[in-house]
This record gives sequence, C-alpha cells and structure tokens, in this order.
Amino acid sequence: MQDFSFVFPLPNGMHARPASQLEGVAARFSSAIHLHCERNGNRADAHSVLALISADIRHGDDCILQVDGADEETAFETIVHYLNNEFPHCDEALSAVSEGATTGKLPKVLAAFGVERWWSGQPVYGGLAVAPLVSFGGLKLAEGFVWPPAESAENERIKLTAALDAARKELDHQIRTTSGQTSEILSAQAGMLSDRSFATKVGEHLDQQGGNAGEAVLAVTATLSATLRAGSVYLQERVADLQDVAARIITGLYGENATSNTPVLTHPTILAATELTPGQFLALDHSHLRGIVLENGGATSHTSILARAAGIPLMVGTKGCASLATRAEAILDTRRGILLVDPAAHVSSFYQRESGRFAEAALAASTWAHLPAISADGDALPLHANVASAKDVRIAIERGAEGIGLFRTELLFMNRSAAPDEEEQVAIYTEALRHAAGHPLVIRTLDIGGDKPVPYLDLPVEPNPFLGLRGVRLYGRLSALIKTQLRALLRASVHGPLKIMVPMIACADEMSNFRTLLEQCRIALQDEGRGAGDQIAIGAMLEIPSAIFDLPEISRHADFFSIGSNDLAQYFLAADRDNPATADLGTWKHPAFIRLLKMATVSAHAAGRPIGLCGDLASRPEALPLLFALGFDSISLGGAGIAPAKITLSRITRTAADEQLAKILLAPDRAAVVSLLSTTVRGDLASGLLASELFQVISLATSKAEAINELVALVDAAGRTHDAAALEEAVWTREEAYATNFGYGFAVPHCQTAHVSEPVITLVRLAKPVAWSEGDDNLVHVALLLAMPAGENREHLRIFARLSRLIMREEFRNALEAAPDSDALLAVLADALGPVGGAAV
Repeated sequence: MQDFSFVFPLPNGMHARPASQLEGVAARFSSAIHLHCERNGNRADAHSVLALISADIRHGDDCILQVDGADEETAFETIVHYLNNEFPHCDEALSAVSEGATTGKLPKVLAAFGVERWWSGQPVYGGLAVAPLVSFGGLKLAEGFVWPPAESAENERIKLTAALDAARKELDHQIRTTSGQTSEILSAQAGMLSDRSFATKVGEHLDQQGGNAGEAVLAVTATLSATLRAGSVYLQERVADLQDVAARIITGLYGENATSNTPVLTHPTILAATELTPGQFLALDHSHLRGIVLENGGATSHTSILARAAGIPLMVGTKGCASLATRAEAILDTRRGILLVDPAAHVSSFYQRESGRFAEAALAASTWAHLPAISADGDALPLHANVASAKDVRIAIERGAEGIGLFRTELLFMNRSAAPDEEEQVAIYTEALRHAAGHPLVIRTLDIGGDKPVPYLDLPVEPNPFLGLRGVRLYGRLSALIKTQLRALLRASVHGPLKIMVPMIACADEMSNFRTLLEQCRIALQDEGRGAGDQIAIGAMLEIPSAIFDLPEISRHADFFSIGSNDLAQYFLAADRDNPATADLGTWKHPAFIRLLKMATVSAHAAGRPIGLCGDLASRPEALPLLFALGFDSISLGGAGIAPAKITLSRITRTAADEQLAKILLAPDRAAVVSLLSTTVRGDLASGLLASELFQVISLATSKAEAINELVALVDAAGRTHDAAALEEAVWTREEAYATNFGYGFAVPHCQTAHVSEPVITLVRLAKPVAWSEGDDNLVHVALLLAMPAGENREHLRIFARLSRLIMREEFRNALEAAPDSDALLAVLADALGPVGGAAV
C-alpha cells in the first residue's frame, strides 16, 4: 500500500462536483483507493461519489490518500499527479454573502414601521421580490400514487437496473444540451447516479427488507440524507442532490407521475420550501418565479449556484418558511436578509417605493447598456463580453455588449464522454454568429490542459501541466480534433464576420504554423465543394510573457491580439493564482505587470494591430481607468458587468486617467499602486463627490429611518456602493453614537465605511419635516449624507467641517431650499464646496 499526505485545497470542501471528478480518475484503476480525513477520522472509498461526499472533508483538512492493489503503482502516480495539479482547480470560491445583510435583526427602517411577521435568513442572491407565497414540502410521492405490488428481490433488482440506465441516458442528454454551471452540476449528479455504493445499498435493502425497488430507493435516500444533515453545512447542502438522484430513479421505475416533483407556477410567485433540488429548480417556470426562500441549503448548494446564475433572489436557512400559508402575500428582501408575510399597508407602500427605485435603476442600467461605451470627454473603449455558449452570446448582446471578446470553446468539449463532431460544432458556431448579428465575435480554439482536464482525450501525465502541453502546444498531438474544430469554424464563418483566437502562443513560429493549418483546412473544404467566409481574422491570445517581447514578429502572422490577464500575471510573476500562499505575489497590481501591459499595447499599435484584454482584470471597476489609459482597443468581461462599466467609464476623463497611469508606471511597489488605484480619477469635486442623480428635490419620507433609507438608496442607484444594506447599517452605527441633527432644519449623517467605493454626498429635501432624535423640537427638512471610504480620515473631517460652516450661512441654506431641481442643487453645492484640495470655505 502507498500513502500520500496533502492538505485539502478546495474552498467549498468535498462536494458533488469535485467528488465526481476524483471518482472518475479512481474509476480507471482496480486497486482499492481511499481518502482519509485526519480531522474527523472518516475514511472514504474514492470509487464512490457518495462516500467521498459523506466523509465531510473541508478546506484545509489534512488528508491521506491510500492506494492498495494490483495496479497501485500506476494508480498512485496518476492520482497523486491529479491531486497536485488538476484537483485544486476544479472548483472555485463563491462570492461572499454580505455581512450587513445577515445580522438576523430587523433593519431600523422596518422597525420604525412596527413590522411583526418577519423571518430572517442567509441571502444568497440579492434582490427584492413581492408576490404571493407558494409553499412546497420537497421531494415526495404524488398525491394518490400507490406503490405497485412487490415482486421477488431479483425482479426488483432487474427493474432497478433498467431505471438506472434510463435515468443515466436522460441525464446524459441534458448534460449534452446544456453548458456552463448547469452542465457541471448535472455531471456531478451523473456521478452520484452511477455510484456503486448507492446501488449496493438499495440491493441490500431489497434482500433484507423486501418490498419494491422504489421503496428501497427512498429508504436508502432517507438514511443517507439523515447522515448528511447531521454533518457540516457542506454535507447538508448535498441532500438536495441526493434527492434529485432519487427522483430520477423513481421516475425511471414508475413514470413522471409517481412523484410530486415540482410545483406548477401559474402566476408571480415566491417559492417557500424545505429544500429545492437542482432538478426541481431547472423544471420551474422561471417567468413566474420572483424569489426563493428555503429552510435548508446554503450558499454553496447546487440550487444556490443555479439561482445566482439565473439572477433569482434567494435566501436560505429560513426556518419554518415551508409551513407558511400558500397564497399569503409576501415580500422577500434578500438585500436585508428578511421575509415579510402579510405586511401592513404602509410597509407595502414602502417596498413599492423601493421597488420603483430598483425599476428606475434597472431602466437606467438598460439605457446605459445600449449606449456606446465612451468616456466623459468622448473617447471610446468598446466593452465586449466573455461567453461559454451560443446562448450566452445572445444574452450578452442584449445586455449591451458591443461584441464578444472571448467565446471559450473548451467548455463544449468538457463534461461529456466524447468530443463534439464537426456538424455539432458548425451548428453551435453558426448560432453564435447569428446572435452576434455582425458585432465582433472572437472564438478561442480549444484551450485544454492545466486546469481544464478532458478525460476522454487521455492526455499524458506531466510534472507541471501549467508549463506543459496546454493550448496550441497540444494541437500537434490532437491534430484530428483540432482540424475538425477549424473546419467547423470555417464553415460557420459564411454566416458573419469571425475572429479566431489561438491560446498559449509563445512565439512567432507557433502563430505561423497555426495559420498554415487553418489554410490547409480551408483548401480541403474547397476541394469538397464547401465554402468559407471571407471575413476571418486570426489572432493570438497573449498570456505568456515571451509573446509580448516577440510581438513584432508574431504580428506578421496575427491580425489582432488579446491579453489573457489571469495567466499572463501568473506566468510573469511566477505565482500560482489559485494558491493562497502566493495570491498576494501574483496580483495584477504589481507595477512591473502594469508596465508589461503598457509594452504590449505600444508594441501592438506600432505593428498596426488592435489589442484587447479579457480575463478577471477587465471586470475590476478600479482597473477601468487604468485599462482606458493603457490604450486597449477593447476589453471583455462578464455580460452582467457591461452596463455598470459603461456608467463608470462615462465619469472618467482622459486627462485624469492618463495622470493616474503616469504615476502608477513610476510606482516603486504594490502598495503604491494600490494607493494610486484608490484615488478617484476625476478632475473636480462636482464630477466626483457630487452628481445630480444623488439629490432628491422632494422626499415623501415620514421618519428619520425613511430619510436615511432614501439617502442610501440614492447612493446605491448612482452605483457608488456594492452593498446598500451594509451602508445603511454603517450610517445607523454612527447615528447611535450621536444624532447628527445639525440645527437650522438640517441633519448631516455621515460615516466612513468600506461599503462606498468613493466619496459621496447625497441630499433629500423632505416635504414634511421629521424629528431626528427623541424629544428634539428642531425638526429636519433637509438631510445630507456624507459617506467616505474607510481610511480617509483627514479628508472626511475636512469636508464635514466645510459642510458645517456652509450650513451656518443663511444664504447657503436658502439657496439649497430654493433650488428647483437636482441640477440646481448640484450647482449650489459645487460652487460652495469648490475643488477637492482647494482652500477651506
């Protein structure tokens, strides 16, 4: 027997997706393969997905791999290599849930209304839903269904085998016809469905207890579910996957009418359930689904991942919600982490106003989405989208993407037993071109190896796959596969302009060889009487530093370039981006890396070639001014970030961005870059601290709590906070220390917090004055909120002092109260406050 000790690397613990991938590697060998967790003493059979899940292995646990058997040498070498090089990259941390929304307390603004019937929970995806409840108890048999008479244990086993086969075929079809996270989650369930320990347990139940196969499936599922529920949060989140698998088997045994599997939604609905399986979520009519609240589950459950991807507000851990009356009116506020049932009229009115603000913000975002991406002084920076499927192309264009900067085709090859053939690929690329409708479309050829294993290709084991056969380096070994893809791309190109991008180019020879291969495929198609489009460009993805230094030579064979910022930073700084120990070393905020980006844009333009950037850096709001100043011809990010990025770009001036870049290029270290990036790249106070959309001329707030809520809502609508609920809590924390009623009918709540991205002043004028503190006769009719990013102590105090002195002046107060609209309010404040850094008023 051979042992290998390692620290469990995955941030979300051992759940179904990584377990199914590890089981897939172990399945190649006959040796006994076990994983031992030293924290809890659990020992799991690596040939069983359920055993691996049930072992309750968490991030950071000390583990031991044990291999014993006839082929243990090969098995041990292969699995150790997999654990070292591929397994750490098969899952990623989910976005953190806002701490401000998980306090379990009733927010001040709602407490002021006297709200009584409310439940708290953990927000998973933020939003607001107002609709009747539909309660759902989870997986159960359909009403009126009766188990058929049991036959012999042998016959029931035969039925079970047939049902398992039918369920696998259906699941395989769904995997092939979906993409992205949905496909990955279904693949993980396929591993559970094929789990030999599950079938063994069902067979043992039939032998020992009798009954029919369906009863045995539910009994084993109940036992395993109880084990999972008794474990960690991660184990509890796997119950829904197990129930999905059981439902598929029951359907295979007795048909679709055997289980009450999914509620039918016929009107706008907030679904309240004990648990909701991924299969049930996918089967729901999402056009009627406004929100979901669950008693069980967590942020890393597969249902949560799917709901987040679909943009549906979701809250979990809300005990008792599944027992609430169906058709009860409800408000699900996942930004604050609460569910309100049968709200009073004034509470509903408050949320109607909030809903109206959200709708206005969404409308504003949609308006921005379909405007060109230009700076405050009119310079364009086209914003493209990263996608993984043809459907994603359509969604991205609808969200305002001005093109597709990266279509990752490797996802078409993963999570399946064989590569897509030429006809399937032609159909996919043709659909993508039609959805692009003439917009730029960059399709990256197959990029596998490293963190993207494809088991059916049987690639060689390498000591360090990230420095081995990745991307274009594999094309010689996979010649038939690559030619099929290139032929499909050429055939599809008759439907629109197409850009083909090659991954992992390190030198000019690789680019030249690829162009030759593409031309050979074109000639072969012509000889067969098939056509190809005449608007095809070939580009190189710049993710290896040598390519940037060799860019003038590569330009002879490439029509365009795109920087893959994630890998380029990793290779340039020799720091694994997924290793927590080197994460700080591999940051893109290293001044040398930014100088490398500048070298790339200058070299590309000198060669007359456009250059874009895709990867995580493009989605960072603080990096947008930098990328603008660096001279990229486009950047590519997730579709959901297009509209916010256009808004941010519209506030940036070329002069301010260039000034910031000049300082960053001279920065001595990372800390200096971080400090410079935190500086708002705007020229004066009026365009930075102040903006007309931050002012409300007439507010209908009837209390201090409502007024503060409206002030924060203005900050949120202007895109100056990523967590409005947390910002509101920060304001109240300051208020509880001392009230901010300034006198003269003015209040100036203020705070320093990490929940604003830049300094901001917002103002509301109240139609009816309100009391700002108990027993205070000085009613407030104008409220100004000053919110500053944490750490800017001197600037915060300086601006607060200037505001204080201004409010003491009668002419300033009169001017604010007389201003007819938000633009006039802006003019009054901008004139009175003057430029940032100017003399104190």
